[in-house]
Amino acid sequence: MTITSDVRITDVCEVDAPECRSTRAAMHDYLNRRLPPDRENHLEVHLDGCAACIRAFIDIREVSWKRRAAAGTAAQDGSS
Repeated sequence: MTITSDVRITDVCEVDAPECRSTRAAMHDYLNRRLPPDRENHLEVHLDGCAACIRAFIDIREVSWKRRAAAGTAAQDGSS
């Protein structure tokens, strides 16, 4: 059985392609779980096939983790 998607993304995406711009614009909302399920799925499908966008997502995710960790450390320092 072959599963196909109605969205076809190549391994090499143009960063200025509308799909890439739309995906990158939604990454913060995705990380904060603020996307509707259909948009979340569409973003995940795009990330599965676009090396440039997955690299951008990893960078954004790491910065988000660092900011959360720093905020947690600041909150702990302030409560002592």
